[in-house]
Amino acid sequence: MGKALRALVLEVSTYRDIAADPYMTGPALLFLVLGALFGGFTTRGIYDWKQMVVEIFSALLLVFFVFITGRILGGKGSFTATFRTVGFAYVTRVYSVLAFLPAVGDVSKLITLVISVIAIWIAGVQTHKLKGWRSILFPIVVAAIFIIAIVAVGVLFQGAAFTLTSLFG
Repeated sequence: MGKALRALVLEVSTYRDIAADPYMTGPALLFLVLGALFGGFTTRGIYDWKQMVVEIFSALLLVFFVFITGRILGGKGSFTATFRTVGFAYVTRVYSVLAFLPAVGDVSKLITLVISVIAIWIAGVQTHKLKGWRSILFPIVVAAIFIIAIVAVGVLFQGAAFTLTSLFG
């Protein structure tokens, strides 16, 4: 549990250690699932099983985007190491517990978002051993890959709809 607490306070060397330790895969899976569910519950309030599946799938998709970004920028980390570090970065979602306090609810959501983005940034950079300008570009490339993926999925769905309309119309 010591590594989880150090990941919670964004200690850079902890993310490097987690990436190198194959025994941290199980705890990373636990933190990823619990962080996704906990963060989703505190930001949305009401939960059903479909929303839980979406939260977990989104977290796994983020791991994939971080891995692809690391590889594009010349990183050397594996998918499993990326999964471990991003899973531990999801520990920072515990800060969203402050959303239950009426006075600081919205501010805590923003703070949790910022801390989570920084944790995922550190996780990706440490996993792929990026330095210099590559580490600075990392979050920009992740965001670009995310936008490209959304556009690509939209185009694919429009193409499928056009094809079905042509076939049956």
